[in-house]
Amino acid sequence: MLKTMLIIALGLVPVLGIMPVPGACFALSEAPAASPAVDTLLDGLEARGNDLRTLHATISKSEADASLGEDTETRTGRLWYDRQAEADVRIRVSLDKLRIGEKEREDRIEYMLIDGTLTDRNYRSRVEVQRIVQKPGQKLDLFKLGQGPFPLPIGQPRAAVYEQFDVSELPAGDDAPRNTSRLKLVPKPGTELTRRFAWIEVWVDRTDFLPRRISTLNAQQSVLTTTVLQDVQLNTPLASEAFSLEKVNEREWSIRVEAD
Repeated sequence: MLKTMLIIALGLVPVLGIMPVPGACFALSEAPAASPAVDTLLDGLEARGNDLRTLHATISKSEADASLGEDTETRTGRLWYDRQAEADVRIRVSLDKLRIGEKEREDRIEYMLIDGTLTDRNYRSRVEVQRIVQKPGQKLDLFKLGQGPFPLPIGQPRAAVYEQFDVSELPAGDDAPRNTSRLKLVPKPGTELTRRFAWIEVWVDRTDFLPRRISTLNAQQSVLTTTVLQDVQLNTPLASEAFSLEKVNEREWSIRVEAD
């Protein structure tokens, strides 16, 4: 569950275990060779991850499932990230709207990681699950490739990225976020990430080197997930209530604590 929540936060789909219908897969494309431009982007992403302290943005997460042939589901909301030290990270994702096809409705869900506890809250069903995911003294490396739940080259040395992925730059596309370059990361055979992803594409802002769009295709080539970050505020003070969940009536909610 920790992986699910954190991957939602930066738009990376967890392993869903959905088998594709023959002929109903998203196409894989060949990636050209790496270049000095790719090295520059990877070096920028490493530097950004090393000095990232706070992040506040609006987030839109869309998921298209070719195996089921259903309408695209899109959730929208806000993301907060706060890192005071390497082992002291807080994340909150609050998604309050759900659009399926052309229909949109209020459908609020929240995820918050703080003090080693992950809270998963669904306001529609009035269910809250608190999971202890980090023991006292344990370090949680969110970005380490092949180990952490964020398979993104943020804060990772260029050599470590190339060890895990074949990396290339593709045309950004007409609908690309402004001032971005598009990186394609294909997990190398034999790496753990091949069990989760066919490929990852990241649109990197060329000014602040933060991803603005992330698309992933799952290993079964059936589920395409795209997340867009907008209205990004980097390394600015966060509001005191950023990591305070709304109080709920415990008599009307199902609340339980689990060990991960």
